[in-house]
Amino acid sequence: MGDVFAPEDQPLIERIGQTLEGKTERQKNPHPSGSLAHATWICARLGGWNGYGRKPGPIVLARGHVRLRTMIEGIKRLNPVGRVPAIYAVPPKRGWTGHARPWRAGNGRLPHRVNNPSVIPDTCG
Repeated sequence: MGDVFAPEDQPLIERIGQTLEGKTERQKNPHPSGSLAHATWICARLGGWNGYGRKPGPIVLARGHVRLRTMIEGIKRLNPVGRVPAIYAVPPKRGWTGHARPWRAGNGRLPHRVNNPSVIPDTCG
């Protein structure tokens, strides 16, 4: 794994991998910790592979690798000491019940109170 990732990134990769594992046996990382296969499984999950169906292809792995590198770099910049953050979670890609853009609910317009000029206070005069 030293050819692809730095040894000091190993704890970060482990922590990110823990957040990607699901509840079923097929959604858990079967590879030994610290191996290149372990990191590849994490890249596949970050690239959009759900653990079912076909094996992840090169495009999915490349997308996941870029995303993992970005996450590691962001954690390093926010936490220059190099410690693994105590709370680190990756939002799930599917199944999230919240609306990503609540101001765009319905027809894509802003909420009625903003579109209605009678409720906007007059601050000019």
